Amino acid sequence: MKKTIFFIDRALPCLFLWVKKPTYLGTEELINRPKQILTFLFCILVLVSNAQQTAKKLSVGDKIPADFWTKKHEIYSQGKTEQEDLSKFKGRLVILDFWATWCAPCVAMMPNMENLQQEFDSRIQIVPVTYQDEQTITSWLPLQEKRIGMKFRLPKLVNDKDLSSMFPYKSIPHYVWIDRDGTVKAITSYEDVTSKNIDAILNDLGQKMENKNDVMLNFDRDKPLLIDGNGGKSEHLIYHSLLTSYIPGIHPGLNRKWDYPYGTKVLLRNLSIPQLFAASYPSFGLKNTIYNLSDSNLYIMPKGLQAYRWLEKYAYCYETVIPNELGANYEEAIRKDLHQMFPNYYTEIKKKRIKCLALVKTIKKNNLLKSKGGESIQGFNPFGFKLQNSTLDFLIMNLDFKYMQNEPKIIDRTGITYPIDLDIQADLKDVTSLNAALKTFGLALEERYERIDVLVIYDRNGGADRLRDLQRDEKK
Repeated sequence: MKKTIFFIDRALPCLFLWVKKPTYLGTEELINRPKQILTFLFCILVLVSNAQQTAKKLSVGDKIPADFWTKKHEIYSQGKTEQEDLSKFKGRLVILDFWATWCAPCVAMMPNMENLQQEFDSRIQIVPVTYQDEQTITSWLPLQEKRIGMKFRLPKLVNDKDLSSMFPYKSIPHYVWIDRDGTVKAITSYEDVTSKNIDAILNDLGQKMENKNDVMLNFDRDKPLLIDGNGGKSEHLIYHSLLTSYIPGIHPGLNRKWDYPYGTKVLLRNLSIPQLFAASYPSFGLKNTIYNLSDSNLYIMPKGLQAYRWLEKYAYCYETVIPNELGANYEEAIRKDLHQMFPNYYTEIKKKRIKCLALVKTIKKNNLLKSKGGESIQGFNPFGFKLQNSTLDFLIMNLDFKYMQNEPKIIDRTGITYPIDLDIQADLKDVTSLNAALKTFGLALEERYERIDVLVIYDRNGGADRLRDLQRDEKK
């Protein structure tokens, strides 16, 4: 079976959308098409890989450096591109409009930007700025003009590197407002580019606009989200499931953490596929789990150096974090994940008659165990245990999963559900020793065959054997 690493992550929705293919939409189309309205409402993520990092980054309130006005740029206007500076716009309210041809909100704003320029004439200057080259713009522009029936006359700064470095951004449209004194007055999104706001700045009316705050993250959309810090840290994560191949250096096993900061965390470490499924049923152990598989190597790990080869071939790591507020059963969620990842494997819970060690009462009316109350204590070590104001469940669990792993399945048949006090000194790995100590309290471990729930794990090829086994057991 070829191993594949799956990453299934569910995090809070981002406000940025990556558009792979150019999309050219006018204002009317945005209004009439719901999907584009969503795009219009959200910022479009743009990664400008060729932006220079040497220029000083400017913020609201900063003064524009002198070379801002004198540095030459490629400016496309009236059908040709020339090297020009921005000095002729000095003394006006300048609005730098960072845009791209594929950005639907940017394109939808173009008629509005043209109209605003005409309305305020020489008092303002709107300068569309794009990282795209001249050929991209000149081949696209006539098609868009024909599409909406309007000429775009604003001078367009193309192939930009310097201004995007001076005013870095992660999303467009992105507007930088520079007042007549050469101060960065505002950095906004498209909602604030209105006649009212322009008039307020021109007349010093103290109009305040919400600052567009782009979060600058190291993010590569071709790499797994949040892995190695790609896209930030895990504080935004609310749910995730993750599956990897064998990871050397991690000891096989499992961890459950119910008080994880944002939910329940379960980590299954370097286990085979059947072992992963078995771990999703924590109430079942080796003694009441049946593997009907076409390859027995999948659940029997060899010893010594062969164990490392086995791990490399068969082992996986799985982790999930499930938020408490979702109210999901984490065990069911894990099983659902595993069945999606490994569709050739199945699990069932069936009744089967197996050999057990049953804890029973040897005295019918046994009042020796009733608790006198007090603090609840469950203390165990290989040489005895103390239960105070507790239940027999703790004794059964510790014997079955820890001290008597090589004995038959241990079950409780005492019928005692009330809290008990029980202090025993005995070798918990030895049935004879423990029975001698339990006798004083009217209890004993008794060997018997009983029909109990068993977990059956099988694959598609092992299904026939599974059916024969279960049908034979049902007749007993």
